[in-house]
Order: sequence, then C-alpha cells, then structure tokens
Amino acid sequence: MADIVVQRGWDIVQAAKIARLYDAAFGFKFSGAIANKESRIRILSKSFIPDFSYVAVVDHEIVGLAGFQTYYGALTGGMNLNVLMDELGLARGVWAAIVLSLFERKPKAQELVMDGIVVDSQFRGKGIGSMLLDKIVYHARKNGYNSVRLDVIDSNPRAKSLYEA
Repeated sequence: MADIVVQRGWDIVQAAKIARLYDAAFGFKFSGAIANKESRIRILSKSFIPDFSYVAVVDHEIVGLAGFQTYYGALTGGMNLNVLMDELGLARGVWAAIVLSLFERKPKAQELVMDGIVVDSQFRGKGIGSMLLDKIVYHARKNGYNSVRLDVIDSNPRAKSLYEA
C-alpha cells in the first residue's frame, strides 16, 4: 500500500465523495431525519466545512475522515434550516431540523468535540483511524484545548475498541 498522508481539510470539490464516506458510517443516525440517502448526501455535501476536519489520503484519494467541532464551528456546521428546506421542502425540512437538533452536541469551554471519524471499508485495519484520532488529539493540544470529547454509539464495537485503546 502507498503511503498514508493525514492532512487538515480538503478541497470542497471533494464534498460529494466525503459525504458518501460520512454517510456510509453515519447514515443510519441521520436516516430518522432524512430518510432518502441521496438527499442526505446532497445535504451533507452542501453543509461540510472542510477546515474542521482531517483526512487520510492514499494515492491522492481520501480514504478516511475525522471531523471536529469547536466553539468556532464544526465539520457539519453548514447544515441549517435553510439547507434542509431547500433540499426537502418546508415540512420535511423543519422535521429534519427538529430531529437533527436531538443529536446536537455543543462543546464546553476549551473542549474539542469529535464530529465523526470514518475510514473507507477497503482501508480498515491499517491504522488509519488511529492516525486520524492522533491528529485530532495533536490539534487539540496545539490549539490549547483541555479535552477532546467523542460520543460513541454502543452498537459499534470497532469504534469503541479504537477509542478505548
């Protein structure tokens, strides 16, 4: 396998690829708000703020993503009522906003909140998730955050083992 490069942010032209990768890991969580997969991907593509993430790149292809949220913004920080209504219409857009608000996690002072970490299924088991997590922790230290918070879904044993290590 070629070298793995972890870098902050990515070119916005990659938004659809990133959205598909993100949806593969978290689509089930968003499906109560946005049932249609292609609508979710379009909304995510319009909502990402690349500066609030790190990506793992192999042979110029993004194969992993770790998003984060601070007081100043979040990877998914562009997802708002207007974006939801533009894609889903008034009633479904408002419904989606209400459901998604239940998942909202605001960082405390000096806290960085992870906003999802995902590795393409073809590249799992190669240490990419750990590399991304290490980069988030390094970023938090370098920028004066006192803690990094990550909420893990109990039904995801691979994720739990990565974060408990």
